[in-house]
Amino acid sequence: MKKTGKIVSLSCIAAIAAATVAINVIAINNKALLNQWASITKVDASDEAKGELFSQGQNLAEQIEAEGAVLAENKSDALPLSKTDNAKVNVFGWSSTQWIYSGSGSGRTNGENDQTDLIAALNDYGIQTNTELTSMYSSFLSSRPFNNNSQGTLNSTDQEFNVLYEPSIDNANFYSDTLLSDAKSFSDTALVVLGRVTGESTDAPKEQYYSNTKGGTNHKTDTSRTYLDISQDEEDLLEYVAANYDKTIVIVNSTSQLNLDFLKTIPDIDACLDVGTTGDVGAKVIPELLYGDVSPSGRFTDTYAYDFKSNPGYYDAADIDGKWGRYKNGTGLYPNDGTTQGNIGQSGVEYPGVSYTDYREDIYVGYKWYETADAENYFDNVSNDYGTGYDGVVEFPFGYGLSYSTFDQKITGLTKADGSTVGENDNITVTVTVTNTGKVKASDVVQLYLTAPYTKGGIEKSYVSLVGYGKTLDLEPGKSEDVKIDLAVSDWASYDADDKNSNGFKGYEIEAGDYQIKLMKNAHELYDNDSYVTYKVASDIEQSTDPVSGNEVHNEFDAENSSDGIAIDGSNTDQDITYLSRSDFKGTFASEPSANRTMSTDLKNLNLYTSKMANDAIDDNDEPVTFGQDNGLKITDSNGEVNDLGLELGSDFNDSKWDNLLDEISKSEMENYTLHGYVHTEAIDSIGLPSTSEADGPTQVGSFNLPKYGIGYPQATVLARTFDKDLAYKYGKQLGKEANYCGYQGWYAPAVNLHRSPFGGRNYEYYSEDSYITGLTGAYVVRGSLNVGTFVYLKHLIVYEQETYRDGMYTWLTEQNLRENYLKPFKMAIDIGGLTGIMTSYNRLGATWASGDASLIQGVLYDEWGYKGSILTDYSDHQEYMNMDQALRAGTTLWMDGYTNNGTYKYETSSNTFDKYLRNATKRNIYTYLNAAYELDYTNKNGDEQFSSVHSSSTPYWPYVLAGFDVLVAAGLGTWIYFALRNKKERKPLEKGNEKK
Repeated sequence: MKKTGKIVSLSCIAAIAAATVAINVIAINNKALLNQWASITKVDASDEAKGELFSQGQNLAEQIEAEGAVLAENKSDALPLSKTDNAKVNVFGWSSTQWIYSGSGSGRTNGENDQTDLIAALNDYGIQTNTELTSMYSSFLSSRPFNNNSQGTLNSTDQEFNVLYEPSIDNANFYSDTLLSDAKSFSDTALVVLGRVTGESTDAPKEQYYSNTKGGTNHKTDTSRTYLDISQDEEDLLEYVAANYDKTIVIVNSTSQLNLDFLKTIPDIDACLDVGTTGDVGAKVIPELLYGDVSPSGRFTDTYAYDFKSNPGYYDAADIDGKWGRYKNGTGLYPNDGTTQGNIGQSGVEYPGVSYTDYREDIYVGYKWYETADAENYFDNVSNDYGTGYDGVVEFPFGYGLSYSTFDQKITGLTKADGSTVGENDNITVTVTVTNTGKVKASDVVQLYLTAPYTKGGIEKSYVSLVGYGKTLDLEPGKSEDVKIDLAVSDWASYDADDKNSNGFKGYEIEAGDYQIKLMKNAHELYDNDSYVTYKVASDIEQSTDPVSGNEVHNEFDAENSSDGIAIDGSNTDQDITYLSRSDFKGTFASEPSANRTMSTDLKNLNLYTSKMANDAIDDNDEPVTFGQDNGLKITDSNGEVNDLGLELGSDFNDSKWDNLLDEISKSEMENYTLHGYVHTEAIDSIGLPSTSEADGPTQVGSFNLPKYGIGYPQATVLARTFDKDLAYKYGKQLGKEANYCGYQGWYAPAVNLHRSPFGGRNYEYYSEDSYITGLTGAYVVRGSLNVGTFVYLKHLIVYEQETYRDGMYTWLTEQNLRENYLKPFKMAIDIGGLTGIMTSYNRLGATWASGDASLIQGVLYDEWGYKGSILTDYSDHQEYMNMDQALRAGTTLWMDGYTNNGTYKYETSSNTFDKYLRNATKRNIYTYLNAAYELDYTNKNGDEQFSSVHSSSTPYWPYVLAGFDVLVAAGLGTWIYFALRNKKERKPLEKGNEKK
């Protein structure tokens, strides 16, 4: 027994020691998360100051919703409702009891704040709602399945998450005769709520899953409808309500662009208000909109077509079932090499193939397709129940939205006279006088579009392109306001990647001819027949240099110039892609999926980055880099605040003092600093650079798996629908302040990808189908955040419009499309917003992962645009693909290696070439931090408001807890060993014959 006890004791000691080591290893490897979740944050602000900050946020959220909600239909002035005549309303639709506050995934709101749904908002406003109806819907299904923060789209399949639940109006178990009779007696006014929610990792399915069974069981599939069409049960409900109620108003509460064709097929629907998703408190203003306290002023930032298949990108976007877009010979290549799919709700499922997507619609995204096709008479043969020609295809054009008032708009001022000849460096200010000709106070939107000269077979051009917009204040009836919009002629250029006009030049150019600036109600309707002016360009203007940076511009993505030797249009790798062309819309329109094809050898060879690629990239002419030199330079003072040197460097990326500062940093510090970038950056003690914390969430600071969070706001699309740059700026400032208050120095947002397809799962995080309003809205958000000292990482570089099979997806498009549509918002954020942080994407640009594409990062961002900030990868689920060795050499500066903090450099780290890129990355990351400090300092001294950082220190306490735990364990073991030894010493040998029996 003694021996056994001794063994047990030793086993206990070993187990305790092993557990202690394990706890330490886990803590150290997960320090990024621990620093976020367990920090002592000293906040120099009273509860009153916090309350004021968050109150300002709630007011802003309500303002965004009020200005961004779109009144799509209003027959016979059904709205606004009367507080006297419509003091009671029935609220139909199961979604009325499951209000959608946000999408799912990293752009969600977390639901931790108090939230207001439509029914609560109506009741708070003093409107009675039918509780019998609400109780019935709750008994049908009490909550939206999978729509919580632990599941959502990141942990479910589309067949689990994207199910439409609605009891059948014909089922008396739900809609009893008594319930229906009582409802009609309760009120002759009905609201019908239609809800859709999408999110990260899964696109909206192109077939419909639904359930009308109690508890949401017995899912069925309707292949004739998509998730974004109304279901048969919703259609039956709408028909019943419209036929039985004096007023039927549809409320669309959706992350995505719902097909609104039912407004034409069900004639008795009186009105439709699209509110998007409202965040925590945005729904509070819906009653104000319905009852006329506020006149709707939002405008759609997407084109609403009757048939999704009329979009030339329909078959190339949001491929969920994998029937197309797969390489036939991809077996064994990443990710079809045994890699398991993350974020699909099923563990251990391997990728079924190597996927690709073709942007066959070319530059003709959204209204740029529909309006150009109409100009080319493509729709002349259309005749259906909706109408003829364009009217039978498009229900609501881009920029469409109704008001309770009427307006007149006139061009009343030009700094360049109508008919003038203009040059590349000319700027034109257009003054539009807006007069409220109606009977109620309201605000109006001004939209200017460009029509450029086009030659058949020449450079691809959209018939109209948005080039300027503005918004009035609320105008009393009879009152006017002048809206001034600045236009730069240099922005009129098209990108000719292939010298299609045969003038011997490739690049941005403004062709000779007449350019019309049109004042329009939306992308389709002129304000009146003379609402345009014409300017002349005498001869082709070739922009060989960037008009902002002054740097050289040339093709970066053709076979001759691309860093990987692969043209991004697939032309030299047998991709055989036919892109849509204005010269032959009928012959080039993608009316069916492209056939699955074979990967070329060149593509296969670039599937993953290798040590050979790294070694081949070594430049023997690169000079040695200085590390660890003691120059006595620090960028912060004894209190951890950025000092004068730090502010100086933050104001000038090219300051000569940068070299001396960088010389001080050791190589190991630089490696550690650039390798670990998940929701934080590491400190660099040698120069006094503190660690930082970054928050995810474009709709709510810190909403995604973080301990501190701000207000949940309406989705990004709603903000863009306001057509209000000043409101975007206020939004950026407010979220920058909230991030700062919560202890975050940076923010993973906003996002400026496009609504290439209505089915994009993360469209709610993005602003529009249009690159201009996307870029300008994003730029003003960025500028607002920087002005209060919070840097951003603008997402996602680049062509990241599909969630399904996003990991490793090959993306093919023309260089013209890439530059004019998808890169343009990033450039606007840099040039206008002062952007200093960018996040890349999961997919490939052509053959190469976006973060590893030197043509993109080094060629365009650094050498062409003169971008000076940092570039962060997205979350590296699979590090062999999202590889920091490759990314660093392409110019990427920070690796989101993940919560385990386990990133390492593997290839040729002893070369001068590696050291050069490491130093570049370190400088850019530091600059992002210092520039935000400089911007805050500048705002405090010169800006339009004073803003003091309330976050003065953040000290993670988990290391002290861990150290205390280690001390306690050590003390306990030491005590145990001490008494064990003492007891052994004090024990005396028993005399022979007296042993215990």
